[in-house]
Amino acid sequence: VVVLIVLVCGIQWCDRLVAWLDHRG
Repeated sequence: VVVLIVLVCGIQWCDRLVAWLDHRG
């Protein structure tokens, strides 16, 4: 369960990071 939570949080963080980098252009 903990691994799943960490995985999901990691995916969300990565998605935010990609969106932020894309926004910076």
